[in-house]
Amino acid sequence: MALTNMFIFKNIVFGNHLIVNSLFALTVLALSDWHYCKA
Repeated sequence: MALTNMFIFKNIVFGNHLIVNSLFALTVLALSDWHYCKA
């Protein structure tokens, strides 16, 4: 039971980490695009 909970917990944390990284990458791309269009 403990191992299963740990596995699920790791999947949730890893999944959230990937989502945060994706959002960060999209934000950086959007900001650089906006800066490029502005300049």
